[in-house]
Amino acid sequence: NLPVPNIPYSFIESKLGVSAAVWDIYRSELARIESGGDYTKIGGGGDRYDGRYQIGKSAKKGGARAIGIENPGHDKQQRAQFRDNPELQEQILAGLTVGNHNILTKTTWTDKYEQIEDPIERIKILAYAHNQGYENAAKWLETGASSVDGFGTDGTEFYNAVAAALSS
Repeated sequence: NLPVPNIPYSFIESKLGVSAAVWDIYRSELARIESGGDYTKIGGGGDRYDGRYQIGKSAKKGGARAIGIENPGHDKQQRAQFRDNPELQEQILAGLTVGNHNILTKTTWTDKYEQIEDPIERIKILAYAHNQGYENAAKWLETGASSVDGFGTDGTEFYNAVAAALSS
């Protein structure tokens, strides 16, 4: 059994303006879709993604940078250590989500995200970005045309899951 991790709620609240309750819904829905909530899962195309939130190499690097910790790396041993460390996964998810928020706020591709003032609407969009990346999220906001991942999962599945969970 893995230890119950500390969740960086104050970081999330200060950067995204959402409560711990909203963050818990967000991360629970991502985990349900990505891994069934399994911190030790290996998955995605070519088994290139790790943990509860199925985070890949570049997302680990960006998430670590945004939250201000060392990049956990992505070689075989580092991946195993990442999957065995729920607290690190929670930190990386928080950093990754804030990083996507920062990029979407400052992007030149679209100003649609920046115009949205409601942090609840933003967290739903960040769920889309978790699955499809910030570039595809920006395109979706601009054009309304969604994209799918390598398994055919549409980014709107993530948006809609978080939206439904928040409304119940």
